[in-house]
Amino acid sequence: MRAERGGAGVVRVARLDRDEVEAFLARAHGASFYHTPTWLDSLAAVYGFRVGWYLRRAGGAIEGLLPFADSSRFGLVHRQSLPFGTYGGPALAPTADPALGPALIDRFLGDLGGRCQRLSLVTSPDPDVPEGPAAAPARLATQILDLSPGWERVYAEGFAKERRRQVHKALREGVVVARSAELADLVDYHRIYLEHAREWGLARPTPLTHLEQLVADAERVRFWVARHQGRLIGGHLNFHFRGAVIAWNGCASKAHRELAPSVMLYAMNLEQACADGERSFNFGGSGGKDPLFAFKAAFGAQPVHYGLWRREGALLGLAGGRRAR
Repeated sequence: MRAERGGAGVVRVARLDRDEVEAFLARAHGASFYHTPTWLDSLAAVYGFRVGWYLRRAGGAIEGLLPFADSSRFGLVHRQSLPFGTYGGPALAPTADPALGPALIDRFLGDLGGRCQRLSLVTSPDPDVPEGPAAAPARLATQILDLSPGWERVYAEGFAKERRRQVHKALREGVVVARSAELADLVDYHRIYLEHAREWGLARPTPLTHLEQLVADAERVRFWVARHQGRLIGGHLNFHFRGAVIAWNGCASKAHRELAPSVMLYAMNLEQACADGERSFNFGGSGGKDPLFAFKAAFGAQPVHYGLWRREGALLGLAGGRRAR
């Protein structure tokens, strides 16, 4: 194991035993699906990120860790915890000193310099992990639905009247939602996704290879499809980790919008999550006034905030100025 020592007993490592990480994450506060080897390995395999961790041990066991992924451009490193707007930040053992969370963040932010000229860090919306040595300079929000009341109450009290009407219409029209493990379905779904990605103006849409890499973990990554008259008209990829479900990638055919396949997918995902005893369903972030925020709120999802840090070094500004000239 290669390591570089830092303050407060925190080290930076480039390799960790997968089984040790999984055992730690199974009980750690602040841990999310994005901390798991399934997600981190996909970043390395699909995009070429160099993955590592800041961590501290106590008695030989991991006490806390913060994962990161490095990418390079023009010889300069951008270090993120974690890329694509996903949750990073500290995960702490239940017995760890709460001050370890800020210490891990402080060490991450303190590595700006040399080739590492850009740092980006987001925390998770877990209230059990202190964010950092000071309040985050920026705040982000996601929308989370508490599933503890059970499906009947979630549907009756959380779903807006219009959402319930759309579910009933989709059922009348014969929209069927089910899990799929078929590669052909993933390919068909990705075509629909690319259609939306062009409309959204995404410079780097999620490639099919990333979806394929993730669904190999069938326990944690569940692929749902909506069909009408046998034709795939929408899909969702959801992440499951310790009672929390994250809706990561989902959309539906614009040509079949009147059938409300997206609403039907969410309804069936939520019903199954309640049946499985999941605690929460994370719809993902969106602005406070845009239509997507209102769409998610109409299922009963509530905003939950978390922190964001961004820092850039002097060399990055200098390199940018030289390229501009």
